[in-house]
Amino acid sequence: MEKRSYKTDRELKALKPSGKWYDVKDEQTRNLIVRVGPENSKGEFRRTFCLVTRFPGSSNPVRHAFGEYKDSGSGDLTLEQARALADEWRGKIRNGIDPREEIRQAAEANRKATQDATQEAERANQNAFGIVVEKYIKTLKGQRRGKVAEYEIRKEIIPVWKDKMVSEISRFDVKELIEAIVERAPAGAHARNVLGHIKAFFNWAIDDGDTRTGNKYGLEFSPAESVKP
Repeated sequence: MEKRSYKTDRELKALKPSGKWYDVKDEQTRNLIVRVGPENSKGEFRRTFCLVTRFPGSSNPVRHAFGEYKDSGSGDLTLEQARALADEWRGKIRNGIDPREEIRQAAEANRKATQDATQEAERANQNAFGIVVEKYIKTLKGQRRGKVAEYEIRKEIIPVWKDKMVSEISRFDVKELIEAIVERAPAGAHARNVLGHIKAFFNWAIDDGDTRTGNKYGLEFSPAESVKP
């Protein structure tokens, strides 16, 4: 196909697909072209904005695609936006800056930030009561009242605190949980048993936590220490 060009958005919108990719020059903005792709089975085709220039470090002009023409809800750049971006890139290139490298670095920074956030969330999740208490329950195996303690922990405590960070459980949280049990069982024996499990758990978490890593689950003291049923 012979060389073509466009000047207005109407002319760009009117470009039709051919049997293969072809380039169309922008008459207003230097180094800017649109690559028009062939039609697919759905009758769709792409119009891709490209900058053709010598990027820092290259001896010959290089074609770099930087966006799809926005038309009828698809694509990401209008003609006006593409021209502005092309001008911005040319200015950076004149100053020895490679905008492609800036994009790569920004993408890498975003990837690392996402990775760090994911790892932090995973670390925080490991300190959730529901995770930590399972480690504690394993220490009850073989104890005389271990099965009873496990049953009461699973019935009364885990449903209330399972998603709460161990270090965020306060004295108020402990009192609130125990008071709710007392309301159901005023005699107080069951509440005392549950409070005993809570105190034992926090003592374990502080003194006998994962000593290999020094992880004490962010605890400085037991929130159940002075609580009474």
